[in-house]
Amino acid sequence: MNTNIARRRLLAAATAGVAAGALPLPGLAQDYPSKPVTLVIPYQGGITEQLGRLYATELEKVLGKSVIVEVKPGAGGVIGGKYAARAPADGYTLVVTSGLTQETAQGRFDTFAELEAITAITSQAFLLYVKPDSPITTIKDYVEYAKRHPGKLTYGSVGPNTSAHIIGQTLEKSAGIKLVHVPYKGGGAQALAVMSGELASGYLTSAFIKPYVEGKTLRPIAIVSDQRSEIYPDVPTIVEAGYPDLAPVGSSWFGIFAPKGLPAPVKDALVKAAGTIHDAGPVAAFVRNSGGVLLTAGPAYATKKTQEDIDFWKAFYRTHGAK
Repeated sequence: MNTNIARRRLLAAATAGVAAGALPLPGLAQDYPSKPVTLVIPYQGGITEQLGRLYATELEKVLGKSVIVEVKPGAGGVIGGKYAARAPADGYTLVVTSGLTQETAQGRFDTFAELEAITAITSQAFLLYVKPDSPITTIKDYVEYAKRHPGKLTYGSVGPNTSAHIIGQTLEKSAGIKLVHVPYKGGGAQALAVMSGELASGYLTSAFIKPYVEGKTLRPIAIVSDQRSEIYPDVPTIVEAGYPDLAPVGSSWFGIFAPKGLPAPVKDALVKAAGTIHDAGPVAAFVRNSGGVLLTAGPAYATKKTQEDIDFWKAFYRTHGAK
């Protein structure tokens, strides 16, 4: 064989090999998704599940593939968060998060090391509530009752170290009272406990408590914010009640995250889908109708907010010593 011809054939083969190596791997880019996607929800029965199921429905429409919801509650969201983080970083496992920045600040879960942001969705304020026939009608009543009956007044949350637990701890210190914290796996179980009288009070987000308020089965006595809510205009803020220390810890935000290390084309597809969902209507309508704040879509904002949250909670724990 002519030496020049052989060299040309070798060069052509090498060039073809380089070109083939530069192509995206099947299943990681041009054909994503090629199978169902799983969305993990780390809380049961609260707004995280409500929002997660709605997001899954909208994501299914955008991606054109089934989105399977898996509810993995417990440990303040850490069980579900770790379950998602340990999945392959291929875009087929996502998690709707809330509160994991608090766990990161306390060293229980490293959000940045284990998960990466796809988008932020909403911020929701908590309301302190009781059952309708409770003799407690205001925060003043609540604090006075706790002072008369130290260690007797109970309040619920969806787990230790979650926002509601921290709100309760902060109120204890600000008001000089002793409360009893009772954790539940989800907002639904907590609400039922208050309605049945098993629990005296609890904290739920604006979205989750709304149908109970409308059905007159629960009664909010304060919103843990420095501003009144448009959908609860008659409910005073915790600041109006004289406890401004609670306002900064009185809300929780929600977003979509994935296992760390997504291939860029897959992440781009998920971010694009999140933008479409953000602008489409149903999720935004849910946020507005529930009294929440619609947050900026995309990973840049969610990543920035995650870092700001972690910094805030680290400083908060140093100052308040909450555990």
